[in-house]
Amino acid sequence: MKVGDIVARKSHNKDIVFKIVSFGVDENNEKIAILKGIAFRVIADAYIDDLELVKAPDIKDILIDKNVENLLYKSVRKAK
Repeated sequence: MKVGDIVARKSHNKDIVFKIVSFGVDENNEKIAILKGIAFRVIADAYIDDLELVKAPDIKDILIDKNVENLLYKSVRKAK
């Protein structure tokens, strides 16, 4: 994987599509990717093995999926 790749996190059921903006290391010296949401204003990080490349045709399906929107809304409400 490289900067600029479009990915989703497997551990979160590929709910949000991200762009890899950089790489870093965690407190255990494991490589992580720094991610920026494409459809949502969110920054996240993830271990490389948790990421899955998203192909161009799949991006459209993920971005317009109403289930994803509902999951995100519920997650935000729960976090508050």
